[in-house]
Amino acid sequence: MNPFEITEEILPRVVKGLVENHDFIGVSDLGRRPLKRKGKTNGCVYLGDGEGFWPRISWQLVHKMDGETVIQFQYQKSAACVPVSQEVKLATVCVTFGTRGYFQCPTCGSRRCALYIGQAGYLACRICRSLTYESTRSSHSKPILRQLRRAMRLNAKSGRIKRISYAGKYTRRAASYLQMSDKWLQTDKKMALIGR
Repeated sequence: MNPFEITEEILPRVVKGLVENHDFIGVSDLGRRPLKRKGKTNGCVYLGDGEGFWPRISWQLVHKMDGETVIQFQYQKSAACVPVSQEVKLATVCVTFGTRGYFQCPTCGSRRCALYIGQAGYLACRICRSLTYESTRSSHSKPILRQLRRAMRLNAKSGRIKRISYAGKYTRRAASYLQMSDKWLQTDKKMALIGR
């Protein structure tokens, strides 16, 4: 056999996990101004369906002397579990309206808006966790699956609405829900006219 000959080996297909099945923390969960010293420097984010206090992530923002900003996370799955601690760097990018904060993935070092929690409780980006979106798995030619995904997303979005109106106007979450449902209803009507 020629050692320089390229042979095709049959490798097992790696099935990626789904983003929708994993808990995550986003930069927006820290509040509007996590980079300012005057802003909130610690907090707690409750993950899951919002019906209990678990799982949760506690965080504390630390401004080091060398100018680096670090977030110390503590993830706890339940009251009986031991919390897992991890430090994540906070990277900043100058944009036209100020600065925007990003997490720096502890595994690969890339800038990310969200970090996902693994089985052991450690944070990493979507690529390092080998996660993919559910919409990329199913065929786009099956409208029933698309409608089912939309219904599930609308149901999840409606569960996050705590108040429908305030001072005679829709809240942002309620308005977003209504806008999304109207948009999808119009799309489905157009698809029915085309015959798809």
